[in-house]
Amino acid sequence: MSALAFHARRSSLYHQHRAGYLDACHRWIMFLVILSGGTVVYFFAEGSPVKNLLPLVPALFGVFDIAFAPGLRSREHGLLAVRFAQLVAEQLRGEEGRELQARIEILYGEEPPSFKALDILAHNQICDSLRRPDDRYTTMRRHRLLKNVLRFTGTNFVELTENAKKKTAEKEEEAKAKAAKRVGR
Repeated sequence: MSALAFHARRSSLYHQHRAGYLDACHRWIMFLVILSGGTVVYFFAEGSPVKNLLPLVPALFGVFDIAFAPGLRSREHGLLAVRFAQLVAEQLRGEEGRELQARIEILYGEEPPSFKALDILAHNQICDSLRRPDDRYTTMRRHRLLKNVLRFTGTNFVELTENAKKKTAEKEEEAKAKAAKRVGR
């Protein structure tokens, strides 16, 4: 697989994950608006003392949905996923060269700022599907849990091959130290 197809597949997968997350957020927010709106009606009918504050709850959920627009952003990521997948298909049909590279660069310019941990996880998924485990990056649990919430822009994700080299070097140092102790006895 060419580098262009790899990056286009990774970007398509990234945008699919992002669209799914944002769509789920939008659905849950709308559920909470409807649920809290029904609660307001119920408490007004019952004459509850907190009835003066309850109308704020659905309004706050609605404002959150309007301000952060997860539904709109979900559609944007869905369209980008399709456009990256189209580039991969065009390359598989035999189209090569500068035209495809120029089109992928245009798509990169249209992308919103990325969530680095999610991008790395999409990269790892593509590596897994291609059976290229040495090209994977390490991620910590917090990266996986917060991949759609925090950007992790300052995080330096390390390739597994670099980790393997470090561990091998550490083991070699330990073995030398043990050997030196045995010789020194």
